[in-house]
Amino acid sequence: MDTDSGKEVGTGDRAAGFEPAALRALEWPAVLDALVARCASPAAASRREGFGWPGSAGAIRRRLSEVDEAMGLFAAGEREDDPGLRPPDLATLPDVADAIERAARSADLDAAALLALAALANLARAAAGPILLRAERLPALAALFARDGRDADLPALARLAAEVDAVIAPDATIRDEASPEMTRIRRETRATRERVDRRLRELTVELSDHLQDRYVTERDGRPVMPVKVEAQSRVPGIVHGHSGSGATVFVEPREVVGEVNAVRLLEAAERRETMRLLRELSRTVEATAGALRVVFEGLVALDHRLAAARLAVELRAVLPELVEEGGHELLGARHPLLALGGTEVVPNDIEIAPGEALVVAGPNAGGKTVAMKTLGLAVLMAHAGLPVPARSARIRLTRGVFCELGDEQSLALSLSSFSAHVSHLSRTLRAMRPGDLVLIDELAGGTDPAEGAALAVAVTRHLVSAGVAAVLTTHYEPLKRLSDRDPRVHRASMGMEPSSLEPTYRLHRGEVGTSAALHVAEHYGLPREVVADARGELPQAYLDSQERLARIEELHARAQSDAAAASSEKREVQAERAKLVEELAKARQREHESIRDEVAGLWRQVHALRDELRNARKYLRETRRPSAEVVRKVEEKVEKAAEQLAPAGPVETALRGEVPGEAVAAERYAEGDTVYVVSVGREGILVDAGKDQAVVAFGSVKTRVGFGDLRRVRRGLIGEGQGGWGLGVGGRRDKGGKGGKGPKASASAERRVAAAADVWLPRTEANTIDLRGLRVDEALDRLDEQLDRMFQVEAGTVWVIHGHGTGAVRKAVREKLRGHPVVEEWRPGETGEGGDGVSLVRLK
Repeated sequence: MDTDSGKEVGTGDRAAGFEPAALRALEWPAVLDALVARCASPAAASRREGFGWPGSAGAIRRRLSEVDEAMGLFAAGEREDDPGLRPPDLATLPDVADAIERAARSADLDAAALLALAALANLARAAAGPILLRAERLPALAALFARDGRDADLPALARLAAEVDAVIAPDATIRDEASPEMTRIRRETRATRERVDRRLRELTVELSDHLQDRYVTERDGRPVMPVKVEAQSRVPGIVHGHSGSGATVFVEPREVVGEVNAVRLLEAAERRETMRLLRELSRTVEATAGALRVVFEGLVALDHRLAAARLAVELRAVLPELVEEGGHELLGARHPLLALGGTEVVPNDIEIAPGEALVVAGPNAGGKTVAMKTLGLAVLMAHAGLPVPARSARIRLTRGVFCELGDEQSLALSLSSFSAHVSHLSRTLRAMRPGDLVLIDELAGGTDPAEGAALAVAVTRHLVSAGVAAVLTTHYEPLKRLSDRDPRVHRASMGMEPSSLEPTYRLHRGEVGTSAALHVAEHYGLPREVVADARGELPQAYLDSQERLARIEELHARAQSDAAAASSEKREVQAERAKLVEELAKARQREHESIRDEVAGLWRQVHALRDELRNARKYLRETRRPSAEVVRKVEEKVEKAAEQLAPAGPVETALRGEVPGEAVAAERYAEGDTVYVVSVGREGILVDAGKDQAVVAFGSVKTRVGFGDLRRVRRGLIGEGQGGWGLGVGGRRDKGGKGGKGPKASASAERRVAAAADVWLPRTEANTIDLRGLRVDEALDRLDEQLDRMFQVEAGTVWVIHGHGTGAVRKAVREKLRGHPVVEEWRPGETGEGGDGVSLVRLK
């Protein structure tokens, strides 16, 4: 029995409070049969008790977690998100429990048992190993292979399997190379037998005149030759028998007796060596018996959990929520055995709490008993740590489940159906405790209707007063109406189609329901005149009430039909909407793919143009004869492609599908603001905010646009009157803040932009060139290459780290910077920037 803390529900049938009679009535053995049938190995299938009641509330929740993780293994196999996360194949799990226990008692095992234990060790590595490696993801399943807080010793089991494999072949024979002694014995045995066989073949030729036939046979494990009786003296040897006719004696030639004796001695030595090897392996098994026991029991339990997971997947079952207060609540519950049998089961919502009774009425064969059994089986499955076939399930932990189907008789005790029913009912009333579940089919049926109805009402009141949760089926009108007088009693009815009289098997809570016995009798072939005669015997008041109930059921069915039609239309609308959304997403995807293809082409063009520009600059540096026209044309081409691919450019905007920034009133724009021009699809700097139009600078290019075409991305951060580097004609920088010629109205904005450009950007990994540890020539090569690359990506500020050292690299680097064609200016690093070991460079 599980000793974890929590509500104790027991392990065996009676200890759990679940009477064997109730389990039989609810067909619990059939559920166990379904679980056993889904086990992969005979070892797990033969241990049916492994599906029994876990015990405490904690143990039940732990088993539910194990089954949940097992279901996850099947889902992981479908998702293929973790190739190693698959339900293991346990079909080859050997039943070695007896061999483990015998080894633990120091008994010697035979080769077959040792092979089976080696197979267990190998299977443990293949099945338990992946789970233990994912213990954080599968903690409940990993715990199956742990004892006293320690995982199964898989390395020790791997060594055991290797030792067994080194000694025993797959056919359970001892290998020649099992030990040096075995190798020697087998080699000598083969050699001796070959000498004996060769000499016997020679003798069959030499003594052919004295033999009945030229062959060698065996008698008592010794080689003999069929010698004619009259020639027996001509063939010296040991006689091992005569033929039936007496004409032949079987003689072992004296020449091979010694060699044969040697073979017999070698065979005895081989048997002794075999026993020694098996004994050594048995002691190894004895040393690892604990680990073997853990993995065997763990693999059996894993097989059981996988079987439960397979059943849950087939039943579309869910993990129940276990509660210790409140009642049972099932939404969309289905009878598991009917579902497994291929029947289309109508799902039902069933809710009942301790201190309440649910009285279910309705037509015969309308599904009352099935609904009641569905609840009972759901409670049993939850207590066994199994998922429940429902859309959702909340199950109260209980000590007892009692079920009375009302069809039990005992002729031996001279009990009628009613007597047996009452006898069983009395035992239930004595044994039940608060919180238990009591299920009674046709309460107090099979006797006088008036007395039976009175007894049924009294028993129902006693059940709710005793604090049990009771579900009762009945045809008694007083019991159906008890809910009108007692709020603890709730009524429900199984539906029936008014036109066809076919049951719907749908449970309607709050409805009285009608038995419709006469309609059912007529539907199933009882003569109409008999039914009409019976109807004439009924009081008019009863007929009127039945007609009203039938009318209510008809209206309810119509309302359900209308609701189903509305739900269907809603689903169709939702499906159409989902289809339109999907088509829109596909259209956007096609558009984005087209844009990406264009971007890829532009990038290829940019890379080609940058290579051309790099070659031109290299030519300039090496020859000192600039070809300005060539460089200008290349730069224009690169600039044009870069504008398309620049951040916030038209390509990025198309990919994003949105316009950056915000639209503000014209008077709120200020010179120096970063703005986005919608018609151009680029960000720029506002250099002139006029009355009706603005002037925006894109690098060295300026354009006039209306304020309605602008979106402000960032406010300008540079104030008036700041000094620094001014932006001159063509974007070149002039000392002292003097700009080149241009419109007078843009001077203020140009000063703001120039001031912003005077900021030395902080160091990042992308704008750092580290030359430490390099020789002078290596440092200059890397400096030249990296400066050219950073100039192409418009890094702006570059941090060159050359360190102090002997000063040779620092001196060479700074000499290089003074005349470098892409360097605008440079300065030594200041305190906090690396001092004289760093040079900061501003690129053109």
